[in-house]
Amino acid sequence: MGEFDNTPTALHRFAAHQHDWQPWMGTWGTTANPRGKSLLGAINYLASMRLNSVYLLLLTVAGDSRDVWPFTSANERYRMDVSKLAQWEVVFEHMNARGIALHALFSETENESLFEHDETGQTGGFANSRRLYHREMVSRFGHHPGLLFNIGEETGWDDQGGWGPRRGLTDWQRKTFAADLASLDSYDTPMVAHTYPNDHDKVYQPMLGNRHFDGVSLQLTRAKSSHATASAWLARSRARGRVWSVSVDEVGSGGVLRDADDWSRDGVRKELLWGTLMAGGSGVEIFSAAQDQTLEDFRSYERMWQQMAHAVTFFHHYRIPFWRMDSKDALSSRSWSSWVLAASVGDALVVFLQNASIGHDVDLRWVPRINGQPARYIVRWYNPRKGGRLWTGTVGEVWGGGWRSLGSPPSERWRDWVALVARRGSGIGWA
Repeated sequence: MGEFDNTPTALHRFAAHQHDWQPWMGTWGTTANPRGKSLLGAINYLASMRLNSVYLLLLTVAGDSRDVWPFTSANERYRMDVSKLAQWEVVFEHMNARGIALHALFSETENESLFEHDETGQTGGFANSRRLYHREMVSRFGHHPGLLFNIGEETGWDDQGGWGPRRGLTDWQRKTFAADLASLDSYDTPMVAHTYPNDHDKVYQPMLGNRHFDGVSLQLTRAKSSHATASAWLARSRARGRVWSVSVDEVGSGGVLRDADDWSRDGVRKELLWGTLMAGGSGVEIFSAAQDQTLEDFRSYERMWQQMAHAVTFFHHYRIPFWRMDSKDALSSRSWSSWVLAASVGDALVVFLQNASIGHDVDLRWVPRINGQPARYIVRWYNPRKGGRLWTGTVGEVWGGGWRSLGSPPSERWRDWVALVARRGSGIGWA
């Protein structure tokens, strides 16, 4: 960001968002020359679209953009630039104040071994300069309530053969670094890792059950694999006794296109967004390969943000107990074209139908009886494309105790819809 101190190679200005800045947000610099309005305005815009997470790199030295470092220069490893870090804090405070969590990555694949290589000329081990880096980042920013630490982007991948700083971290390093960060952090900040699609098993499998590791930040080759991959890692982590947070944060070689190039958002909405959420995933983040380092106006993705906000509205506004729901696709009669989230106590099911014109039944044989009688359930429909109210379709109520038809939504039956099946009296969906 060009308005931070001592960042001569900065790529971003975000000038298109300066008008989104408001006086109460603050700035840095001087009264005569205030700085930060464009970046703070961009965050304000994203918050106004109900987005709640931003993926950010704390260090891009030797990486793709080469314009982010906390030190007094790009070549320094021990002296921190305290004025720049104070400016970062203004931004981070504003993010949390507006309900946006910091997804903070300690490295990217091109600089995974930067500290060790610069300090000893070799890779492996745990450099003293990295220890200092950990201490400074945790002590300065670990207090933020909306914070997620990430060991690194595409960790474990030997980029371009793994020469020098590009050497991928080893399993021992990831575990040691996670333990070190946990020892410094008084706030129990969750720790995850992002890695290359072909390296999931190599990187994630050894971390299952590790008490310092809390989840995965998935990179996938196809959006279509979001549901199956997220479901698989949630199941593996559950089997090891420490359930992970699983998100999908980068998909496909081209990422997600701008609104102008994908106006309907049908594929990314169904496969990436709802596919991940219906696996029990914690969410998704949007990556654009075409604008990876050049995106200056977030409004070019506004329809995508709207689709994401509709999903958040459904789960929050209608009191869906997503935190105690698991993927139960087998409860659908057409599990190849629909996904199910179910609460173990049987008070709610959420069914995402990729095409609601095909008849769908759900299995309610397992739900508890109430006073010896089958429980009654409302059936309501939510439009994931437009958001808004819950609708009653051709079936308004069903009873537990067997396979039950959901009927059809009130309109556009060939499109994707979300069906909510909620027990009467639960308050879910205001039942």
